Amino acid sequence: MRTELISFRKSLGLNIEQMALKTQISKSFYEKIERVERNVSNNFVSNFRNTFPDTDVEYFSCTTGMSLL
Repeated sequence: MRTELISFRKSLGLNIEQMALKTQISKSFYEKIERVERNVSNNFVSNFRNTFPDTDVEYFSCTTGMSLL
């Protein structure tokens, strides 16, 4: 699991569906990203950066060993 991504989402008080809406992907795709069943898409990374510009996506790859990039 991408625990840092889950922790980040929860720190914002968002459920999976809300996070998926904010990052403009389907709920099922977002769930698979959190469970590391799917790699992130360029679209997700771009939307994540635009939605959360003050969050360093490099942090997630450094702490999990799984890149969001």
